[in-house]
Amino acid sequence: MIVYKSRDEVDKMRRAGRIVAGTIDRVVAAVRPNVTTAELDVVAESYILEQGATPSFKGYGGSNSGHVPFPASICTSINDEIVHGIPSKDRTVVEGDLLKLDFGAIWEGFHGDSAVTIIVGEPASA
Repeated sequence: MIVYKSRDEVDKMRRAGRIVAGTIDRVVAAVRPNVTTAELDVVAESYILEQGATPSFKGYGGSNSGHVPFPASICTSINDEIVHGIPSKDRTVVEGDLLKLDFGAIWEGFHGDSAVTIIVGEPASA
């Protein structure tokens, strides 16, 4: 079954996507050697909230599911870790790390979601 969206719904989807794009820009600009993944999470959550949106991931899986809710606004995974890592004040990125960042924001009931992978600082020479 195909569910068609109204012009208003498409506009809300577009706005959610733009909020995620802005979040990506802010977080990527904050990535540098010795930053913690928790610091990057603060950058993301602050921007999402400033836009009047809600972080999609924070609290996900909680309430009546019987699972521990996801505690952060973004997912951060370093090097050989698979996606959906939990940001931590004890996780610091270093020069040459491969950093995967996953983002989500809810705007008026519609989710925007995207992920990027970047190298921290300068890549190691081969």
